[in-house]
Amino acid sequence: MPATTHWYVLYTRSRAEKKAAETLKKHGFRSYCPTVTSIRQWSDRKRKVQEPLFRSYVFVSATVEELVPILQTPGVINFVYWQGKPAIVRQNEIEAIGIFTQELASKNVSELSFDFQEGSTVKIDWGAFKGMEGECIARQGNKIILHIESLGQVIRAEVPAVHLQQAR
Repeated sequence: MPATTHWYVLYTRSRAEKKAAETLKKHGFRSYCPTVTSIRQWSDRKRKVQEPLFRSYVFVSATVEELVPILQTPGVINFVYWQGKPAIVRQNEIEAIGIFTQELASKNVSELSFDFQEGSTVKIDWGAFKGMEGECIARQGNKIILHIESLGQVIRAEVPAVHLQQAR
């Protein structure tokens, strides 16, 4: 009877996610490091870069017997544990992450660098706040901090700029 494989979450050294995933693949493991394209600003230029969606985390599909060799991979620190055992991620959750990254990739990268002015009203096109409007109060990297008035309460939310549109 063949051993059952599951998706596990690995904790990696900082900025070693892509390298660890690549090394795991070279050793015959199915690994997944979801990435997103963002624009980085240097003093003299802007450049598109692929960054991990989850910093310091990589997913790997393996059997229980393969867990020890995976830990010996350079850049891998440990498994993420849940209730004393390595955390298992369901296949449909891995697929949902893939769909999410494809949706981000389908957006025009110039949209990622769109400047939202403080005080401007924007509409959210994804997630729990989809369809709601909010007021931009600050920007932190690729995220915009919004005030959203809902049910008579003001909610402060960080939303990736790629999921915002100018309100009409």
